[in-house]
Amino acid sequence: MIIDCDTGIDDALAILYALRTPGVVIEGITMVFGNTSVEQAADNTLRLLDLAKPDYEIPVALGASKALARELGGFSPHVHGENGIGDVQLPPSSRLPVKENAAAFIVRLANEHPGEIVLVTLGRLTNLAQALELDPDLTAKLKKVVVMGGTIFKPGNVTPVAEANLWGDPLAQTGYLPQVCPC
Repeated sequence: MIIDCDTGIDDALAILYALRTPGVVIEGITMVFGNTSVEQAADNTLRLLDLAKPDYEIPVALGASKALARELGGFSPHVHGENGIGDVQLPPSSRLPVKENAAAFIVRLANEHPGEIVLVTLGRLTNLAQALELDPDLTAKLKKVVVMGGTIFKPGNVTPVAEANLWGDPLAQTGYLPQVCPC
């Protein structure tokens, strides 16, 4: 499994749950902007991993810091706190994110483990869109993509018809990457 997220309160819980689920191996965690900046999300993730002490190394890769073609309107400190994890202060990590960006990381792991990787997206789909730009055949190499986004029977949490993850980068789920994308 690769978890692609914007580590706020909800994603921190999802990561911990995945770490404690028998049979689940997290091959990496990729960061995207959303609940907080991509850098803060990475810091949150590294601190969380140090706290959880998994018995194997989990690389963390920085990804998109903004939407493909929308200005970043800011974050939601009233929901996730100033640091994205409810202002909980976890001890700092000595680890750093890997040098490889999130899109390249996703593509590389899908190529190294064809048909085995489940990509779980808990934030904007920007990293997935950029990975598809790098490798248009990516979907055939992934076992499954699980998306936390959208709503069917209830109104969205941003507008009556839009949920935050899909609203935050609507072009990312269309497969259209505008020429201005700094992929």
